Amino acid sequence: MSGTKPAPELEGWIGLFIDGIKLLVITIVYSIPLMILTLLPVALYFIPVSATTTPGTGSASGLGPELGIVAALAIFVIFIVAAIIIGILSTFAAVRFSRTGSMGEAFRVRTLLTHIGRVGWLNCFIALLVMGIVIAIVGFVLMLIPILGLVLLFLLMPAFIIFSARYVALLYESAPAPA
Repeated sequence: MSGTKPAPELEGWIGLFIDGIKLLVITIVYSIPLMILTLLPVALYFIPVSATTTPGTGSASGLGPELGIVAALAIFVIFIVAAIIIGILSTFAAVRFSRTGSMGEAFRVRTLLTHIGRVGWLNCFIALLVMGIVIAIVGFVLMLIPILGLVLLFLLMPAFIIFSARYVALLYESAPAPA
């Protein structure tokens, strides 16, 4: 996605497959904090209720389900902010991995944060949001067409993926990458 012309030939399918698995591992590792934050509100909702309520006495010491709900909502807000930050971070990690070929480079968080800072957090957020909205609108419009839309969406999906990859690569290249 570096924009070289003509496009490089697709060779070494096994190596590309292994790189795809490495990219999947990178994505899963970056999503672990979000998985934990997803389970935390559920635990915070049910633990206070089960630990503080007995059949004959009711709620003990003012700890009721309300506290669990408030904590769950607070964690939900934290989850949204973390999802935005980790989404941008993992996107840049994927591009850095594809540029260097090293999984270690994808986990150099300080370097990634420096690069994102050079591009601009708000610029990254808006760029990725616009890309997501455009692809979602096109997909939604195609899904409104009964059968043909699903076929067209299936046929256009590789183009959407290539567009997304090139768009993210240009976003990554909009500022020089730190060494």
